[in-house]
Amino acid sequence: MNKQRLIVFVAVGLALCATATVGGDRSADTYLMEFQIVVTNKQQIEIQSSAITSDGNLTTATEVSLMRIGDMTLDFDAEFLWDGRSVPPEDAGITVLSMPQLIVPAGEKATVRSGSSGQVQFLERQEGDCYKIQSLPPEFAPGVFIEVVPRIAQPDDPPNTVRLDLSLEVTVVTTREILPGVNLDVGRPNLIKQESYTKDHRFRLDRWNLMTTHLSRDLANPNQETLVVFLRVSRTNQS
Repeated sequence: MNKQRLIVFVAVGLALCATATVGGDRSADTYLMEFQIVVTNKQQIEIQSSAITSDGNLTTATEVSLMRIGDMTLDFDAEFLWDGRSVPPEDAGITVLSMPQLIVPAGEKATVRSGSSGQVQFLERQEGDCYKIQSLPPEFAPGVFIEVVPRIAQPDDPPNTVRLDLSLEVTVVTTREILPGVNLDVGRPNLIKQESYTKDHRFRLDRWNLMTTHLSRDLANPNQETLVVFLRVSRTNQS
């Protein structure tokens, strides 16, 4: 079961930082979760996998065997390599935002955040021709926020699989407000916040899976960017 909603807020851009947290009792099975969070402006994206599902703006692919983004091909059989490189070249149109890894006990929630680490500031016009520097609250910072919960294994679960509850929240800039008499792009930023949720989705262990979503609704925009979140889950122990 997937659901998505779209909310319009105000704020500004993605940055290269990430944090990951997890808590709770570790007496159940534990899992290593490896993420690769990527943004690309390439429109040519090819995915081969055992199953691809789409609901609104979110596409999920399980057991990915091949992926091409523009001229780059990902190798999933060995290490996670872009045409033999650990990161794509600068001119590939692909940016790796973060590569967090964390250990998560079954039944517990883990979070990954990749985005701006500082305050988002803008100018706000006061009385007369004066302007004041303002900051947006941290909860409106742009970036990617992921929550994942591995379900506790049941006797009838197929071997070498894990069931996950996943939520993906993406906040991106659209425009900034125009300030009369100011030629700089320093007005209050406007952003779109997209939220997607997938419950009880089954993934095969030790294989790469992905979620992908467009970072705006303007699909005709030639500079449209796409977020790709890769995830590989491995069991580290079994109770």
